[in-house]
Amino acid sequence: MVPAPPAIRLSNDVRVQRLSDDTLAAWNRFAPAVVLIPESLWDRLCLADEGPLGLGGIDDETLTNLQGRGILAEAGHDTWPARFDGDVRRALENLDRESATFLANRDPYSSLHITNQACNLGCPYCVSRYARQQESALGRVERDESRWSAIVQILDQFLERKRVDSANATLIDFNGGEFLLEWDLLKRIVSHAESHYPDVPIHYAMNSNMTLMDAEKAEFLAGHGFRVYASIDGYQRLHDKSRVHGNGCGSFREVIRGIRTYNAHRPPTPVGGFQGTIDDIRSFDVEALFRMARFGFREARLSPNLLGITEEEAGRRADFVTRLFERGLNRKLAYVDVYFGSAKTVMNLDPYSFFFPCIGLSATPTRGLTVNVDALTVSHLCGFASNGAVPWSEMQGDIYHPAAWRAARAFIRKRYETLRTDCRECDVVGVCRTGCVLTGLDSANQINEAACTYQRKMWRNTLELAFRRVQGGRPRRVVGDSRRSVVERESAH
Repeated sequence: MVPAPPAIRLSNDVRVQRLSDDTLAAWNRFAPAVVLIPESLWDRLCLADEGPLGLGGIDDETLTNLQGRGILAEAGHDTWPARFDGDVRRALENLDRESATFLANRDPYSSLHITNQACNLGCPYCVSRYARQQESALGRVERDESRWSAIVQILDQFLERKRVDSANATLIDFNGGEFLLEWDLLKRIVSHAESHYPDVPIHYAMNSNMTLMDAEKAEFLAGHGFRVYASIDGYQRLHDKSRVHGNGCGSFREVIRGIRTYNAHRPPTPVGGFQGTIDDIRSFDVEALFRMARFGFREARLSPNLLGITEEEAGRRADFVTRLFERGLNRKLAYVDVYFGSAKTVMNLDPYSFFFPCIGLSATPTRGLTVNVDALTVSHLCGFASNGAVPWSEMQGDIYHPAAWRAARAFIRKRYETLRTDCRECDVVGVCRTGCVLTGLDSANQINEAACTYQRKMWRNTLELAFRRVQGGRPRRVVGDSRRSVVERESAH
């Protein structure tokens, strides 16, 4: 007797979003590669799922595609949650294996990130508070020769490994807080690196609020090829509400003055964009943002503050960011939000595989080393994940000492495991990404429900935005029944 073919049903983990009167987007929440399905076909799939009608009449190519993307599954063999758990376990195993090899071989770090805690502004949403709260418990070190001696140890070991390995150009970047408060230290670090390691090509970068920029600093930074990133919270009225001095006065005019001073010294890469935070959408003047092009800006990367807000407000902010992104298309000043690029990557993965794009909070963190010069700590994680920082005194003078890796490993394993266990009911499990406070797990590995709501809404908004933009575009792949009606299009923005 010929065995009966296996019963095929909709996966238990399928989610759907209507995109038009006759088209839906479907994805498996544990493997969110998106398939566009005509409503007529969706109705047939739903009917087949409810009764004995079966899936007759739907061609094998369509069935294979829908099974491969987790839309359909054999009855009793809906394995996508288990696959996701397996992906997480393999990610952790790979991380452990790669990091152990990295430390044992004393491979060169790809980059050195030098940070400080202090800042001359008092932004109400400051995400650096996690670092300050955590590292304050570790104490601050005096700005004396013992601190410089420790920094030289770290710098020499980092650059010597680059020299021995004949590695490609390396990156040393400075972040805060506000690192221009450590101006003498910055100059000293650059001078030491270039005088002792002239054969090691170094790229420099710095993120700054630019209020302390003057001609001396601009000449030095431009002369050494620094790429400077400016922090601005939009146009003047908006910026001056959030990026304020201790006396409550806004800083916009000082920022613009600082940028113009820096650009006037002809750096290889002038400041042509800015990044910042949207703290309030209620009175946001969209056109005022795009008029920032008159200052020579070509790009604005703004992300909403998701700390201390309700889930309802988070949904509104997702809608606002989506509209802002769409309004910025084909403008002189482009609005950029990293979520759209990340979602595009996920939607186009074939097959989907679990990954994080943020090196500082996830995979292979030992490719970069972070040093906080105020607390004199080192970390294999980014500066915001201060739970993984350890005092330099515990490293016994060695940037490859396992103490930093043990702290980073504990942080990352908790992050992965929390995602695997606490985030399983999300519409898009494993898709929370972008900056640390824009994820459902913040930089202290705590669930931020508002951020979760924001991510879920942004996912659905991105599907709708991508569909609108590709209607009439050229299909990337066409699969389907005899009418070839299931169409996947490039979800380009």
